Amino acid sequence: MNKLKTLSGAQLKYIAFTTMLIDHVNKALIYPNLNGGILLVISHILTY
Repeated sequence: MNKLKTLSGAQLKYIAFTTMLIDHVNKALIYPNLNGGILLVISHILTY
């Protein structure tokens, strides 16, 4: 029987750190400077 490969605790922390960093950069730097267009759509996608 094949064993299921799972993520280690460190790998989960790196994933969480990366996704939180993307979210915070989006909310702090990108979103306030948008007036419309495709970047606004991408920002909304990243937020939800």
